[in-house]
Amino acid sequence: RLQEIRAERTELRRDLSGIRSRVHDVSAEIRNIQRQREVSASLLRELNFQMSETERKIEETTGELLRTQDELAQKKALLDRRLRDIYKRGPVMTEEVLLTASSFADLLNRYKYLYLVAQRDRRLVADVGELNRQLQLREQELRRSFTDLQYLQNERAQEHAELGNMAQARSSTLST
Repeated sequence: RLQEIRAERTELRRDLSGIRSRVHDVSAEIRNIQRQREVSASLLRELNFQMSETERKIEETTGELLRTQDELAQKKALLDRRLRDIYKRGPVMTEEVLLTASSFADLLNRYKYLYLVAQRDRRLVADVGELNRQLQLREQELRRSFTDLQYLQNERAQEHAELGNMAQARSSTLST
């Protein structure tokens, strides 16, 4: 949408140059300047809309980032506690646990317990890795959104200056 508005403004500027080079038609020049102002106002509205959408996206991403950080902190604490428990217990050999079973049912229960604990630990480590990856992605997205917002703010400031120039051109044309 911004590109379409800019193309229209460029076309109007070209028309204005053509009008000025031909017979000096003040009313056509004023109409052209007025149309440029309308296009610039439309451009400003579009920039404001995009800025508000970018700000909304920044707020949303910031919320997701904070939630991800909280979840990561919880998972890391759980992983740290699990590692501490493993360290306190000392080296336990799987074979030792299985061979000290008193019956076949006890052996199956121990095997199932070891399997479930190992599976849970793997899932916990994978969750921490995934949360770290999501955190990095959210931070990159946030940086990109801030860059977009700064670009839009600069663009809006330039457009305000352009509007001021057009108002000055209109008044000088009218006074001439």
